[in-house]
Amino acid sequence: MAAPRFLIKTSLEGFAPLELDGQPVLASHARIVAALAARGCAAAARLFAEPVIGGDAISWYGEGGGEPVPIDALPAARRADAEARLAAALGPAMALLGDAELGPLLRRAIVLGDASHALALDDAVVLAGWGLAPRGLADDAARARHGAAMLDRIAPGLAARATGPAPQGGGAGAIPPGPPSRPTMPVQPPVPARPVAVAGWWLGPLLALVALAFLGLGLWLAWTHLARDMAGRRFVAQVVDEERTRRALEAQHEANAALERELARAREAARRDVCVAEAPPQRLPALPAQQAKPAQPPEPPAPPPQQPQAPQRCTAAQVPAQVILAMDTSGSMRLPAGNRPDILELERRLSAGDELARYQLEASTLEQGPKRMDEAKVAARDFVGSLPPAARLGIVSFDGACGAQVDLAPTTDRGRARRIVERFSGNGGTPIGATLRRVRALLDADPDPDIPRTVVFVSDGHETCQGDPCGEAAALAAAYPKLRIHVIDVTGTSELECVARATGGTIVQTKDLAGLKDAVARAATDVGRRMECPEEKPAR
Repeated sequence: MAAPRFLIKTSLEGFAPLELDGQPVLASHARIVAALAARGCAAAARLFAEPVIGGDAISWYGEGGGEPVPIDALPAARRADAEARLAAALGPAMALLGDAELGPLLRRAIVLGDASHALALDDAVVLAGWGLAPRGLADDAARARHGAAMLDRIAPGLAARATGPAPQGGGAGAIPPGPPSRPTMPVQPPVPARPVAVAGWWLGPLLALVALAFLGLGLWLAWTHLARDMAGRRFVAQVVDEERTRRALEAQHEANAALERELARAREAARRDVCVAEAPPQRLPALPAQQAKPAQPPEPPAPPPQQPQAPQRCTAAQVPAQVILAMDTSGSMRLPAGNRPDILELERRLSAGDELARYQLEASTLEQGPKRMDEAKVAARDFVGSLPPAARLGIVSFDGACGAQVDLAPTTDRGRARRIVERFSGNGGTPIGATLRRVRALLDADPDPDIPRTVVFVSDGHETCQGDPCGEAAALAAAYPKLRIHVIDVTGTSELECVARATGGTIVQTKDLAGLKDAVARAATDVGRRMECPEEKPAR
């Protein structure tokens, strides 16, 4: 069986997961697949893509090759083939809708949020967005009609098999009907009201006032305790971590030394780029004539000395290059920008296993003001605009779970690249190792060893998906000796120095938007530059 692959990401905005017994149907993916396979419907089991929920979006994984395309967007011939495949796979499962155990779950699972969530691959059909319904639908009957309409669009004829006879009270049967109503009791004649004594009328209001007083007291005590606890947690944090500061200073010294070595090599290269003609050979003075020998004939006049040629300078030429922009789109990029000490301290506590810090960080994402992702997108747009026209740019980002995706294959279309950058948002973990593997796949598509290659990795954190960034970077360096990976650390706390060092690249730690923009501008400066010197003509 082929390993599941990433297919599509759908937003939960405007959709609500269908539930059974208080649990979303999406959480029962493994149960649905196992039950269908056990009942002889293995083809139907393979239809349901595996959901991975992250924040306000769902990533869907399934089996099959080729690019996923919505069935209702296919040409007529290919669409007919996809509809036939879907009907052949899902049709036998329709007989299980009346199953006491599986039927209620399956009726909800076949409701699609939108017809575009039914995908056709080269050799398979997969359902993403299942178990979802638009939020505006008020009741089960409306959701059932929506599910039947979606099935009619992607496989005409399946909806009738899914609904069957309409239950009493109207509506389609994609959602199971509720329990039968109880038998109506005979109406009893009215009993004359008996007079009620009103002597203790004041007890009711008094008890209500006492209850409200106790409720207010309880809320005040809870708020006071919570405020004191939160305040105490914030001020007991260690302000200065001496060991971490020492490591940061050592890393900065090493980075400065590496920059100085690069500057020295650049100066040496610039000095060698000036071509100067060799000086003419010096003519040795004639030896004095000896008296014992006869007089020699007069020497011919010496040729005039040659004028030295003017220095011939080398020029920098732009050549086609390949550039990959790797963007960190993890959930931490939704945090406030500016490297605030309290935010950095919460991130340190979270990496040490403090779960309370996770909720405090999540609350900080709701604060007003620019976020890390906002500043990263501004710098990325500047980077795209500053590249040479001949450079082909590709874009890779995180997929919201623990994988990476190619957002843009290498191209010179700068407008399309800017539009892709504008759509980025923060969500999920930080799979740096998986992202470097995805970069390797892009580079392998154009294996010309003479093409200059540069990777610019913008990130704010460290690996959280059990990857091996250092090992992946070393493998890239071995496969592409001319590759340079430059890491732009937007918080100054990431652990990606080994990624840059493996390829002879640089790591730049920024503190604000100005530093971030300057770092990407420097990364774009040397893309596709090659020194060309005119051939030196031999002296005559």
